[in-house]
Order: sequence, then C-alpha cells, then structure tokens
Amino acid sequence: MPHTTSSDQSTLVAQALRFLATEAADIVATAFDEPRRRAAATLESVAHGIAIAGRDLRAQHHGLAMAVEDGSLWLHRAAHGVRTRPLTDWGMDALTLVRRQPVLVAAGAFGVGLVLARLLRADASAARRRLTIVAGQDMGR
Repeated sequence: MPHTTSSDQSTLVAQALRFLATEAADIVATAFDEPRRRAAATLESVAHGIAIAGRDLRAQHHGLAMAVEDGSLWLHRAAHGVRTRPLTDWGMDALTLVRRQPVLVAAGAFGVGLVLARLLRADASAARRRLTIVAGQDMGR
C-alpha cells in the first residue's frame, strides 16, 4: 500500500470538495432552468400586452403612451436578463443593492409585506365566506 502524506490527503479532500460543490451548483442551476424560462415567457407576454396598450394610447395621450412603452421595453430587458443571466449574478446584485441602498430594500420589503398581508387577508375572508355558505347549506338540509 503506497504511503500518502497529510498534504496529499488534504489535496485529495480539497479536490473532492471542489467537485462536489461544482456538481451541487450544476444541480441547482438545472433545477431553476424551467422556472426561469416560464418567468421570462410571462414577462415577455406582459411586456407585449403593455406595448400594445401603449400603441393604442398614442393618439389620445402621447406622454402617457411614451411612459407605457418605456415600461414595456424595461420588461423586455428584464425578461432577457432572467433568461440569460446566471443565478449567482442575481444573488450578487441583490447583495450589492442591500449594501448600497438598505433603506430602499427595507421599504420594498415593507411594501411587499403589506401586499402579501392584504392578499392573505382577502384569501382568508373568501375562505370564511365559502365555509359559511357550505355550513348554511348543510344546516338547511
């Protein structure tokens, strides 16, 4: 049996860990491919609808139409970024934004929280109404 030194073993362990990290990154990237394609397609679809609305507005409200068309172009660029940029770039961009604009990130998180709370409250109210209707039907029989 050949004699291996501690540095040989450390090198083998480091190589194995690099291999495992690369494989894990590939698995994660592959897992996000389909959702990324769907998200990009949805953004493209929304951008297309907004562009049509902007063209329809052009005759009546030129300034508003320009703003709407700019929004459509922005969404097209965002869709392209979602489709082509690596996942690690998105993470790094998020970290950079948090470091440079912490107040903006906190305000955005607060806004998202308000919207989610409103959606959850509306969903709970709808569920209570459905339950009341179902309970009323059961009592009437």
